Amino acid sequence: MSKNSLPNFLLVGATKSGTTSLYQYLNEHPQIYMPGIKEPMFFTSPELLKKEKLKNKYLKRYTRVPINNLDEYKSLYSNVNNEIAVGEASPQYLFTHETTIPLIKKYLGDIKIIVILRNPVDRAYSAYRHNQRYDLHAQDRNENLSFIDALNIEDERIKTRSFRMMFFYKSMSMYYDQVRSYKDNFSQVFVCKFEELEINPSSLMKKIYSFLDVDNNFIPNVEIRYNIAISNNLNFIQKALLKTNNQVRWKIMHKTGELIGNHNLKKIVNFLIKEDKSKLDKDSRKYFINNIREDILKLENLINQDLQGWLK
Repeated sequence: MSKNSLPNFLLVGATKSGTTSLYQYLNEHPQIYMPGIKEPMFFTSPELLKKEKLKNKYLKRYTRVPINNLDEYKSLYSNVNNEIAVGEASPQYLFTHETTIPLIKKYLGDIKIIVILRNPVDRAYSAYRHNQRYDLHAQDRNENLSFIDALNIEDERIKTRSFRMMFFYKSMSMYYDQVRSYKDNFSQVFVCKFEELEINPSSLMKKIYSFLDVDNNFIPNVEIRYNIAISNNLNFIQKALLKTNNQVRWKIMHKTGELIGNHNLKKIVNFLIKEDKSKLDKDSRKYFINNIREDILKLENLINQDLQGWLK
């Protein structure tokens, strides 16, 4: 392919729904090309939005993204050779669909879209815990409210345009309009659930490979889970990991897996890192579900998948 190659598929979200693992499993396939940057976020770039005279109310006033212009974006794909599927994974694109979709269609056309959805309560609470845990960027805010209090002031947070999208727990978990917009605008949209990635990742990847028209007999290394939520009670190893760039972490894991075997690497990671398995209390869970029940039911109809488990 030429140096002007651009994606023919996108993994658009949702955030905190296993997109990092999907990106890695896609990247392992020899017939798929994924850029070294997992989340270029080009179609949320302030520079691009300004050029196209678009404004997204969910983006911070001074949003910073890895890739800001078309030349930078094209450079991500300068090493594409004979791969069948060329992709990108920016989970923010699902939530910013109102401005992102017109840009994708203009620059990439009617490409294939992959969406992975997580139980909206679990996704929201995972994002909440993430915001409590991470303090890596001086200009970002930390979550210092209870989950319910944060939900109740979400509209105010959106209006200020000073919070990252990750703080919009309810809005980001209202999937119906987000998914419908992609299905209305693209002819090939594959929607799957986080539960399948957790329970049977090999089966899910086989389906995704088929959707992308690449060899679905290829078996990725699904023993390693990526971007695991770490417990808020951090030890020195966890603190060091949080300060390490994602790309560097993945490279270290891959190299270590090659040396000692991925099965042994998994044992070591599980021993050293205490995964955050905290759960939202029952009352807060019920409160959240009552707020998004209708959205879940509409989504169930839209994608023709059983979502009754999300209502419990």
